[in-house]
Amino acid sequence: MKDTKLLIVNSAKKLSEDCNRLISSLLDENEKVHKIHNPLDYAWNVHKAYIEKYCTSNISQLILGLNPGPYGMGQTGIPFGATNIVRDFLKLTGYSVGVPKDQHPARKVHGLTFERQEISGTRLWNGLAELIGEADEIHKDLFVINHCPLLFMEKSGKNITPDKLSGPAVEKLLQICDAHLIEIIEILQLSTIIAVG
Repeated sequence: MKDTKLLIVNSAKKLSEDCNRLISSLLDENEKVHKIHNPLDYAWNVHKAYIEKYCTSNISQLILGLNPGPYGMGQTGIPFGATNIVRDFLKLTGYSVGVPKDQHPARKVHGLTFERQEISGTRLWNGLAELIGEADEIHKDLFVINHCPLLFMEKSGKNITPDKLSGPAVEKLLQICDAHLIEIIEILQLSTIIAVG
């Protein structure tokens, strides 16, 4: 019998490590990218806790985001992870969040104490709550991930989505992210993927 949570945790950790190895090449190839944060690295404790608490072998549906935003997953490590949602709705508290190795001065990471709320994350999770119910009910059949775990930022701090980038390192990044997604699909034997964003 497979240990679904462990397989998903290991897959996410490998994705994070593979992405970390590409960061310097991604910066070299894309002049408009000033800094890159990897929340699966510095917010790993919260991300791992989300998997361990909510990812079960019964899940058949996946909500798939594009990449982190600076006010959501960029702070908490949880896709669409507005801090109030992560603390009060998902009940993921007491976990430490570190800081990125090369932190953007305009997008400092405060973790679960961050006050500004991500709008898309608040809408997504509140919408799921209205349709389905509490977090445990939502996750009986559904899980949420991002295709790419990296947060790309201009000098101003503005978020850049991966589709706006180019070069061999970006192609490699997308291959890594695609392989991770396929692995998640196979582990969970998903029937439905809902892309958001």
